[in-house]
Amino acid sequence: MNISKDRKTFERLFRLFVEIGEKRLGRALTADEIKQGSAQIISTVIDDTKDYYDIEIERINHNTENKNMIIKVTDKRLLQATGGIIQGMSGSPIIQNGM
Repeated sequence: MNISKDRKTFERLFRLFVEIGEKRLGRALTADEIKQGSAQIISTVIDDTKDYYDIEIERINHNTENKNMIIKVTDKRLLQATGGIIQGMSGSPIIQNGM
């Protein structure tokens, strides 16, 4: 096992995944660009199919590294299927203003 070679391979793959993600979803918003208001999450909840679900970003706390947003699920399909956010959805991308 060559740790240096493995690390370089990992770094290349990581950069490739970021590039693919940016091409498919657009550039990720920085913490300062996120605003209160309407947004969507992308998740695979119903029939293991990727879909967009409406949410509302109610509060943003820029003073913490994690748990810095309060969101409310407003999408009736998602509420009916899950009752809201469930375990495993915390990494779902949030789309706001097309980004």
